[in-house]
Amino acid sequence: VKSEFTAKGRIVVNTLLPMQHPVVEGEPVEWRLNSGRDTLKLWCRNELCDSTVLILTDEGFNDTLRLRYRAPSRKGRGRGPQQTLSEEPLMKALCSGSNAYYDDLRLAFSTPVTALTDSLTAEIMYLKDSSLSCCPILLDSTGMQARLSTSLRSGETYRVRLRDSLFADFHGHLADSLVFMLTPKDYGVLSLHIDNRTGYPLVVEVLDKRDTVVQQQTLHSPLSTLKFSHLSAGDYRLRAVVDRDSNGSWTPGDYLLKRQPEEFYLYEKTLSLREKWEMEETWIVGAPQKKSIAGRKLHSPSKTGTLQKASLNIKNTD
Repeated sequence: VKSEFTAKGRIVVNTLLPMQHPVVEGEPVEWRLNSGRDTLKLWCRNELCDSTVLILTDEGFNDTLRLRYRAPSRKGRGRGPQQTLSEEPLMKALCSGSNAYYDDLRLAFSTPVTALTDSLTAEIMYLKDSSLSCCPILLDSTGMQARLSTSLRSGETYRVRLRDSLFADFHGHLADSLVFMLTPKDYGVLSLHIDNRTGYPLVVEVLDKRDTVVQQQTLHSPLSTLKFSHLSAGDYRLRAVVDRDSNGSWTPGDYLLKRQPEEFYLYEKTLSLREKWEMEETWIVGAPQKKSIAGRKLHSPSKTGTLQKASLNIKNTD
């Protein structure tokens, strides 16, 4: 779908379908495949590389990529000269004051790294009494993320410090020190009683205000209670996908196969969840809609006459 330099020595390749076992030939590179297997990030051994030819092969796929770097820039304030965008730091924190207290404290790296010591630790200061503690840092197998193994209290403020030179990327660059503040938040719980009348499994999704799926669970039985824990305070909506093919996700339609897309239902209410709250809701999914004209306001005599005539014709037919 797309292949380009995002910076000197850094390339991103996007594919329409998931890659299975990609092989990259040409420029010496280090690469990582995302969890969806449709985005390939590559780092050239020559970190100043600005043009290259790569051959990307996969199952049933072979393509030659001819790439050239174009420096991104933006105008400064007023009529000043253009300013080059700053480079991304090697190490940054993936946590903030809005994180729930049970969340893992995670670090992200812009380039694959290796640990320079066997005993990786971070210093955590509890600001209420200035007490210090150390927690281990666990680097994942890809070298792109690390996790701080610790437990924190909700509503309390902490300062986390990582000293410099704990990690190095394959270019030999060392990570700078990192300090950030953290005030973990509490969470809410949603208990959802579902009466499934569709005759198929359901994939029940919790959506935030941007319609992003926060959590999801699959329901196979007609009657069940789903419990969504660890939800941050905020507004949520519910969506139930009728999983006719039992693949655990929504399946779009296919014209060639004459297949309709899987239908879904939206819960009628927006749920406002607060910290330390447990909310209970009951949802009947797939119930037939009752069609009735009782209570409908008719605005003109002509409409009334038409309605009466239609009713009379039905009686005569019976």
